[in-house]
Amino acid sequence: LNKTKFFSSLDWFLVDGAYKADRDALQPVVDALAAAGWDSASGRYEARGAYGLRIGFLAPVGMEDFFLGSSAGFIVGPTLDTTIDIADAVAGVAKLQAEERTQFYRFLIETAKRIRLSDNIAFTLGSGAGLSHAAIKAKVKCNGAGCNVDGSSENLSDSWTGFTWEASPRISFPLGQRTGGSLGLRYAGFPKTKETADFSEFKWNPV
Repeated sequence: LNKTKFFSSLDWFLVDGAYKADRDALQPVVDALAAAGWDSASGRYEARGAYGLRIGFLAPVGMEDFFLGSSAGFIVGPTLDTTIDIADAVAGVAKLQAEERTQFYRFLIETAKRIRLSDNIAFTLGSGAGLSHAAIKAKVKCNGAGCNVDGSSENLSDSWTGFTWEASPRISFPLGQRTGGSLGLRYAGFPKTKETADFSEFKWNPV
């Protein structure tokens, strides 16, 4: 039936292009340390995706099976952990680690067009556009005799706000007389930020 629907959703987003500038810069940094005279230098990173929670509503408007509404969501991630190990016979060894954590608040105006496949199953094409506030935090630390100060650390942070959007095809089905479920994909765009003194450019359009 065409009536107002209240919904909540759990989302998982892939890493995709998040932290690409940092990942691309790792090997040149390692090569530069080796060229600077360290006996050995190596680096590695681990990038992980994000998960989110969203609540909202969709109300029928105009044409049949077309809905308009809004939602609010919170996304934790993506994250990036980078480690560089260097060693020298005179200076000793050092381990440089950087932990970067990102999170987003999103507020969307959403639309959905439902195409009935049967009495109980429907294909729904959803879309949304709105604003997102992003925050990034990083902890950089150095351990070992090769550090200027063994055990030193620094905390960095930044935030920005910008346009966000998404497209979300999904299959919807009933779970009872008053509730239903859906499975699908989201292709989303988040606000990007340019390189600053503390952080590389951040651009993320995940599935």
